[in-house]
Amino acid sequence: MAFVLLAVLLVGRAALSGGVPVGAASAGLPVEVLEWLAEYGHLPAPTPGDLGAVPQVAVTGAIESAQLEMGLPPTGEVAAEFLALTRAPRCGVRSAPVRSRRYALAGTRWRRSPIRWRLDASHPSLPVAEVRQVMEAIWSDYRNATLLEFEEVSSAADIVVKFVRPDHPCLGGAMSAQTLAHAFFPSSGGDIHIKDSLQSSVDLHAVIGHEAGHALGLQHSRNPAALMYAYYHPIAPGDPYLHSDDVAGIRRLYGRR
Repeated sequence: MAFVLLAVLLVGRAALSGGVPVGAASAGLPVEVLEWLAEYGHLPAPTPGDLGAVPQVAVTGAIESAQLEMGLPPTGEVAAEFLALTRAPRCGVRSAPVRSRRYALAGTRWRRSPIRWRLDASHPSLPVAEVRQVMEAIWSDYRNATLLEFEEVSSAADIVVKFVRPDHPCLGGAMSAQTLAHAFFPSSGGDIHIKDSLQSSVDLHAVIGHEAGHALGLQHSRNPAALMYAYYHPIAPGDPYLHSDDVAGIRRLYGRR
């Protein structure tokens, strides 16, 4: 699952059958982009050495799928904006097929309230109290938008929040360079894993708040302003973390106050 960090993305050509359009030119797609498409669920996970044999129609469809996730027109062509987002920090959860520009649901939700949560392992350089304060603010966001309640417990939690090494054994491999965190939907336990090498400049509320949305049953949104957009974006001071798109999605699952 780990792959080489995208560097010079227009250098080198993969031996794709028929070629893939790259801008206006007809050229092979760099292997790094194919690996990225497979990493985040737009292409089936290949066996080693198989990327060069992926049919053009499958690659074009994968690019269109990724463009929809990004909120870009689904042209099937690789342009600068697309390449920039393949380099961008993001969530490691694979996106489901996208049908609309708004929020998406994972198909499962918690059937109890309060939802019990536990902080299992903190960031190596952040005080536990600071991380707990961020978590309380995140649960407050979701509590204020829905009928949900949350309770911190010391054991038997529904959602376990932990900071992990990028190479921890989970989801089939290590976290790639772009991945900041990932989470599991309610049907898979709801746990949240955050990369323990995150820099202090990263908006922790935005990162964990996004993963909490997954843990509660939200999928990625195509709306670039939404917290559930797959690609990391810090929230401006004073702005709410939950966008109206996020609020609509979480209320669809859990109702409103």
